[in-house]
Amino acid sequence: MVALATIQMVSAQLKVLPGNNVSIGYSWLSGQTEKLSVLGRTYFIEPPALSGLSIGNYPWNSSVNFTALVPQWNNSTLLGTPTEIFFKVYATDVHYMNLQHLSDRNVKTNIQPIKGSFALDAIKKINGYTYDYKPEVFKNANKETESVVLASYKNQIGVMAQEVQAVFPQLVKQDEKTQQLSVNYVSLIPVLIESIKEQQKQIEALQILVQQLQQKIADENK
Repeated sequence: MVALATIQMVSAQLKVLPGNNVSIGYSWLSGQTEKLSVLGRTYFIEPPALSGLSIGNYPWNSSVNFTALVPQWNNSTLLGTPTEIFFKVYATDVHYMNLQHLSDRNVKTNIQPIKGSFALDAIKKINGYTYDYKPEVFKNANKETESVVLASYKNQIGVMAQEVQAVFPQLVKQDEKTQQLSVNYVSLIPVLIESIKEQQKQIEALQILVQQLQQKIADENK
């Protein structure tokens, strides 16, 4: 049997200093580098790091607050490292200045070129659409943030995963929990490259044919 107890503390302070660097309460001083401090926010820093990481409220507008995980200083915190990598990241909206996709030939095997004719035929089977996301996609959002999220995801532009799956099944993943399909848009770029090259070959062949026909007509009219 487990006994439960309720403890009420008024203006409580807990310090484990120095060394373990824990501070809970109202004694945060400028320049301190505690690994954890709860002062209306939760704050983490591992000396000699240049920045801490905090969890707090971010006011989106006058009526909506989001919980935010933020660094103490801009551009001073990493999410993972080149050798310590997260497996998956789930997010609704991602803003970034630069996105790098690992594409080094040295880490690849079974390399095969994409045939231009195949790429062009496949692209013709995929259509572009405008659409709105259904409200149930964001059903776990609280009422305050739901309206903000829904308003942000109207009049989208994209493809249908089922159409992509029919020609490029490797670019479509199905979530094991929701069964929803997602598309690897980045990997469609090489297909577009090869389809454009194939189309350009056809255009150049037609240009030569037109020139030949024009020359033939000119010769007949002499």
